[in-house]
Amino acid sequence: MWWIFFLPTRMRHPIWARGLVLLRVRHFRGTYRISAIMNFPGDERKDNDTAFALVTVGATPGSVLVNEIMYAPAGDEPEWVELFNPTTDTIDLKGWRISDNNTVTKTLISPTQFLLPPKGYALIAKDSSLFSVRPQITAPTRIVSFAALNNTTPDAVVLFDDRLITIDSVLYSPDWGGRGGASLERIDEYAHSTDRSNWGTSIDSTGATPGTINSIAKLTDDLELVKAYGEQTIIIVEVRNAGRRTAESFQVLFFQTNGENNTPFGTVTFPGSLSPGSSAGLTYDWTDAPVGETRVTVHVAHPPDQRLQNNTSVFTMRRSFLPRELIINEIMYEPISGQNEWIEVFHRGTNPVDLAGWSFMDRPTVSGNRNVFSFGWSSRKILPGEFVVIAAESTIFSLFPSLLHSVNVIILNRAGGFSLGNNGDDIVLKDLLGTIIDSVRYEPSWHHPDVADVRGRSLERIHPDLETNDRRNWSTSAERIGGSPGRRNSIFTERTFSVAALSFSPNPFSPDGDGHEDFCLIRYVLPHETFITRLRIFDVQGRLIRTLADGEPAGSQGEIIWDGFDSEKRRARIGPYIVLLEATDRGGHAVLSARGVVVVATRL
Repeated sequence: MWWIFFLPTRMRHPIWARGLVLLRVRHFRGTYRISAIMNFPGDERKDNDTAFALVTVGATPGSVLVNEIMYAPAGDEPEWVELFNPTTDTIDLKGWRISDNNTVTKTLISPTQFLLPPKGYALIAKDSSLFSVRPQITAPTRIVSFAALNNTTPDAVVLFDDRLITIDSVLYSPDWGGRGGASLERIDEYAHSTDRSNWGTSIDSTGATPGTINSIAKLTDDLELVKAYGEQTIIIVEVRNAGRRTAESFQVLFFQTNGENNTPFGTVTFPGSLSPGSSAGLTYDWTDAPVGETRVTVHVAHPPDQRLQNNTSVFTMRRSFLPRELIINEIMYEPISGQNEWIEVFHRGTNPVDLAGWSFMDRPTVSGNRNVFSFGWSSRKILPGEFVVIAAESTIFSLFPSLLHSVNVIILNRAGGFSLGNNGDDIVLKDLLGTIIDSVRYEPSWHHPDVADVRGRSLERIHPDLETNDRRNWSTSAERIGGSPGRRNSIFTERTFSVAALSFSPNPFSPDGDGHEDFCLIRYVLPHETFITRLRIFDVQGRLIRTLADGEPAGSQGEIIWDGFDSEKRRARIGPYIVLLEATDRGGHAVLSARGVVVVATRL
């Protein structure tokens, strides 16, 4: 049996092995004198049983890593490379070299001792100006005039030990990250240096982390908020475990952000386990989300988390307004010469509305395209009960100078303005999400039939609560100037009724000419102001004795006087009479009627 005895000269105790042994020295780097002694009991010649050799133990590949590269610095900062020692031993970089992708030229890092501590960092910079740009650096640093690193094309950083053996190398490309004054940082010390997914742009506020842990380095506990977004009332969040350890339960907190103030409104708890590299999607239904745009802050709360910079996200959430929150209230589609078209919108809701991002459009063309007229993205708050006028040009102020003092006028100043059809058109009002809030398809026949020339006269809505596309809810403006932009419509109805109604005062009355109750005041109430009325009086036999109104335009309410005479100017006989009110639309079709009984009497 053969015995081989190894005795490193720098070790206190011998290492024994039986048979032929390959001794792997992992924790002691340097040059060693190795003695080998053969022990064989029957050996008759001892002078050839001993041998000696010098063995150099060097660094193993990966024992020092290229950890951060500043290849595209900004301002006066020079290029630099950060090295990291992932082992538990101090490593002397004396005689080590560095190169770019031209490995023929290897630049000496240090001719003297240059110690890299365990789990520590060292910097190799091209110029000492690095210390003035980043005075916080405390890591061991060497100023070395190594080859310039490429900013726009792929390049490499290759690290050699004193034996010129490659210890680590990174063939990077600018699309890996690290441009514009920010460094290219390594993510995981255990992952391959050549894996592009193991590198990324520094997210540190200074753009780099020389001499300290990388801003994107994989940590033991690190939850990352990958994305957060929402629309209407639903918020969707994705959380990834970027750490090395499984995360046990965490919370996602939601805040409404207004300037510096954050108001909490919801929490979602993830009750399970999230393994390293896995992602979890969470959903929150914010049923009370305000309409319009709202800034939302989302934060992942996990007590063991070692990196909080990637736990928060802020986004803008948009929720559509309610249908007919704002309504189309007045339309000037055929202005007089020298004037321009305009529309008026009325806020009939209960909450302020910001018109930023709102728009309206007209009827589609033959090809299906619509003209879209944007209100712009500047904030413009409209309060309940307020009006906003959207005009093609500022010439509207010459006809309606009172609008100069109103903040609720939007002048589009678009080339060619906007052109609404004189023979009818569509107006579709949309909010910032493109949701239709109100729309109307108007026709010239909506004007009052007694108005012969409608040029320069707007179409006004009679009541905001009635249907927009009900032609009976629109008629010609009664204003002499042709419209009432920015204020209540001239034909606005204070209130509406579902049926027509009649009342009489006094009743009975005595048309005897004595000055006491000689006339009967007939009051009527109609559901709209767009009707033509006819008021007739019949005797109890059903015979017509008097027509008080025939084809007259009517408001929502009015009064007509009966003097007690028939159509032949004869005083009506004592007794009851039937009063019949009929309201017709513009086509002459009876749509509403009301009747009542009035009594002609004589004074006793």
